[in-house]
Amino acid sequence: MEAMLENLERFVEVLAVSQSESVKDWDYLTVQRAFQWCAYFQHIYKRFQKHVCIRTALEDRLCQINEELKISMENFRFVSFEDLGFCEEMLYVSFLQNPTFPKVLYEFLLSELKDGSKPVTNCISHIIRQKAALQVFLSVTSMLPNSFPEPLLLMQAQSLTKYLENRTKHLSPEEQLDQVNKILALLPRPCIFQLVATVLAIDDIDTNISKLLVQWLVEDVVLFESFCSSLSCELLAKLAARNSQLETAYLLFLTKWGQSMEYDIVNGHWSSNTSERSWEKLHDHFIWLLKGPETLREATDSTLQNLMAEDGNFNVCGISVWTDLLLVIKGSSIGDGAD
Repeated sequence: MEAMLENLERFVEVLAVSQSESVKDWDYLTVQRAFQWCAYFQHIYKRFQKHVCIRTALEDRLCQINEELKISMENFRFVSFEDLGFCEEMLYVSFLQNPTFPKVLYEFLLSELKDGSKPVTNCISHIIRQKAALQVFLSVTSMLPNSFPEPLLLMQAQSLTKYLENRTKHLSPEEQLDQVNKILALLPRPCIFQLVATVLAIDDIDTNISKLLVQWLVEDVVLFESFCSSLSCELLAKLAARNSQLETAYLLFLTKWGQSMEYDIVNGHWSSNTSERSWEKLHDHFIWLLKGPETLREATDSTLQNLMAEDGNFNVCGISVWTDLLLVIKGSSIGDGAD
């Protein structure tokens, strides 16, 4: 039993190296031995998948190996007991997707296709489907205008969700976010912001993909500012109402916006160094937030009140942008109520 566990450790290391740059030093015999290891552990999987004691021992050792390799190897992909059942496929995928795999050895891999063996056929089909799906996103989104019809937007958002699910389902949490970053970086802006916003608006906010997309947005300040600048005030308010992380990040974005503005004494209004961040647009953002659910309204009002207090709680125009915003907003509310 101990010998089997030691062999398992060596084999997982082989799978890990097959995904790294170190594979560039492999020769034909090394690749052949790697596939022999695959055949051996596929046999082990079939023989012991229903043997509770041996399977548990293998799973425990895999857990230990995974933790050790996660520390020592970048972007290491965890190996589960179920993975042993199709490890030959995994090895083919690793080789074919690794740009450092020696070109002279591709002939050996391609020769394996001629016999029509099921693992090889399946892994090739898997790679083609994944790459084709990405190409669809790249081609379709590159042709879309900045604003496109709702039916097409919904279809693309649902396709993006499914694609991200397929690409992240076997990865660790850290690897999942890294994968999302890599995929979304390939898609053009602002189309990708509309797709992500649609996913967050229609999907269950507690799903793994929604959580990853929120994390992708809020962890990069510059990215999040671009996201907010690309979407309507109404949509941003709806997203903030659905997720507390987005609410916090959005209010912080608006806070920085307001703090960057200066009062033009000559013309009697607040201005910034860019027309895209005008007083009127800042006002619209807060108006839509104050039209949201009670918790969002309270958080928005509390933010404005605290910012006004930090500026000195002045009740005259032209001293604090927050005072002026609150005066205008309260005036709008009174006007609306009078109607």
